[in-house]
Amino acid sequence: MHDLIFVVHANTNPGHRAIIGEQCAGPLSDFWMKRKTRQLGRAPRPEHRLWLSYIGSVTAIIGLIVFFCQLSNATPMQWNVTPIIGAAIASFGNQIITTICVTCMSCSYTLFAVDASADLGQMPSTAIQPSPPPLEATLA
Repeated sequence: MHDLIFVVHANTNPGHRAIIGEQCAGPLSDFWMKRKTRQLGRAPRPEHRLWLSYIGSVTAIIGLIVFFCQLSNATPMQWNVTPIIGAAIASFGNQIITTICVTCMSCSYTLFAVDASADLGQMPSTAIQPSPPPLEATLA
């Protein structure tokens, strides 16, 4: 089981998996805010876009369920791509949440938007991924 986790960890990059989430979250957020602007006749509060984070939350949870269910069904020492697909779905949802929250924060606090975005970029994106076992354990 540890060998499969090592393969999944070593061959996936959170940046590559999140490209689609980033590309979907921006236009979806803009559409959401323009629609609300037409309904109200004025610009809505920046917090209105946080409703879209529910889509990302559900997607991330579904991706984690797929990841762990497929990981438990995997055969040891045999390549299985399905856990990586679950991780990509979870990363897609996570990127939607991140993009929506950063955009809301930037619109709410325009004076500090650059500082807050720079601080977010300093956080490691792989903090919640499992660490691979020691190399000696994978060679044995």
